[in-house]
Amino acid sequence: MTFTAFFYEPVTTDKKIRKKNSGRIIIKAREGNTRSYTGDFNEKKTYLFMIEAQPGNYAFTQYNYLDHIGYSGMVTSSQKFSIPFTVSAGTINYIGELSYNDMAQPGSPRIIVGTNVERDLPEFRKKYTNINFDAVTNNPVKSGNTGNGIILFTE
Repeated sequence: MTFTAFFYEPVTTDKKIRKKNSGRIIIKAREGNTRSYTGDFNEKKTYLFMIEAQPGNYAFTQYNYLDHIGYSGMVTSSQKFSIPFTVSAGTINYIGELSYNDMAQPGSPRIIVGTNVERDLPEFRKKYTNINFDAVTNNPVKSGNTGNGIILFTE
């Protein structure tokens, strides 16, 4: 199985808070020896996720990926970057879409941050049927630390 893991953490210097409130989103992109997306829609290439966390400022800061399958497969970590977002009490914030390009050439963006709320919100309603999405705040991330060009922010 090939995977990519996106790591997020609170924006704070307090190590205890950062450790307690950090997390990751894991995306599976291969089953067995063939590419096999397991996403929620868009030919299973789009994965929906929600993060339930203590209120505060957070950021996706790094990703890991398994470069190939087999006994010689290696997990590689990206350099640090920052895709910032805010968690507010009692609200649902749509922060946008993180498009991961596993075939990106060196020097090209590997993650493109954009928004597609009109497409995504109906899919969220299908996946998370017990949540009321009527009061979603469309708050896409528009800027952050690009990690020397591995992140591209679009509007």
